[in-house]
Amino acid sequence: YPLGEQELKGTLTIAGSATMARMLSTLGKDFHEVHPGVRIDVKQGGSSRGLEALKAGRCDLAAVSRHITPEQIAAIEKATGKRALVIPVGLDAVCVYVNADNPVKSLTREQLNGIFALTHNLSDTMVMRWSDIDPALPMGGAWVTLYVLDPSHGTMQEFISNVMPGERFQTSMCYQQPTPSAVVNACCAYPNAIGVSSFLAHQPRARMVPVQMSSDRPAVAPTFWTVHRGEYPMTIPLNLVALTDASGTLPPLALEWVRYLWSQSAADTVADMGGVLADPSNMPEFIRASMPKRAKSDGAAAPETPAEPKAAPEQAPAPAK
Repeated sequence: YPLGEQELKGTLTIAGSATMARMLSTLGKDFHEVHPGVRIDVKQGGSSRGLEALKAGRCDLAAVSRHITPEQIAAIEKATGKRALVIPVGLDAVCVYVNADNPVKSLTREQLNGIFALTHNLSDTMVMRWSDIDPALPMGGAWVTLYVLDPSHGTMQEFISNVMPGERFQTSMCYQQPTPSAVVNACCAYPNAIGVSSFLAHQPRARMVPVQMSSDRPAVAPTFWTVHRGEYPMTIPLNLVALTDASGTLPPLALEWVRYLWSQSAADTVADMGGVLADPSNMPEFIRASMPKRAKSDGAAAPETPAEPKAAPEQAPAPAK
C-alpha cells in the first residue's frame, strides 16, 4: 500500500450496510495503523439508511450492499448540491441458509417465494412445512422457521427484488434478526431454520443452499468462485457512495481511504475474512490516476485475485474466527 505525500488527520464516518460493517471496521483498524491520526467510524443500520444519512449530511460515505439506481444518485445530488460517486469495493451474495444437517439439495425461485412471501405470487402453494418441499426430508412435517433482516438492508431488498417482487414477508414463524450474523447463527442453532443473509456471514454450522432462479438454468451454489465470476444468480456489489466537488474530486481523507480499499493489503484482509474481492480490472480510473508515481515499482498495482484451484472442487475460503 503506497502512502500519499501528506499526513492525514480526522474522522471519516461511514453509515449503512450491516453486511459491510465488520469488513470496513477491520480495514479501518488497519488503516489507522498506517495513518495514526485518522479514525474510521463505521455505523451500521442498512443500505437505505446509509443513503439517507449521506443525503442529510450525517456521514461522509454511505456503505451500500446492493445495486444503486440512477434515481437514488439523482436524489442525493439534488439534496446535497454535490456529485455522488459510486465506488465498488467488493462483491457479496444474497444467500439462503439452512442448518448444516439439513439435506435439502436446492431450492427454486418458486419454492423460495412460497416459503418467504406472504402472498406467494410466483408459487402455486404456500410452503409451511419441510415436507411441502420434499416429503423425503428428515424434518418431515416440522414447520419451516424463517429468519430475516429488516427490509431496509440491501441484502433483503435484493432478495425481495429477485424472489418476491412487490410482496411482503410471511408473518407466521418469521423472526426478524438485527444483523446478518444473527440470521446465520439461528440457522446454526435450529434444525428447522431457513434464513436470508450475506455470503460474508457464512459459518461452518450453517449451509448455503444452491438456488435455481429459472427453469432453463441449473441450481448454483454460492461459493467464492461463483460469486467472484458472477455465476451465482444473486451476486451483488459492495459499494461506497461518496460526495465530490463540482470537478469530481474527493476530499483528501476520503480519497486516501478508497485508495487503501483497492490496495493489495486490503485485498489480503478481505480474503482472510472469507470475503470476495472486486475484479481488479474494475478499479475506478480516478484511483489509478491518484496512485503515486513510485507505486509503479513498489507493488501498488491493482490487487491480485487468488488463483482459481483447478483440481479441487470449488469452495469458499474458511471464515475468520
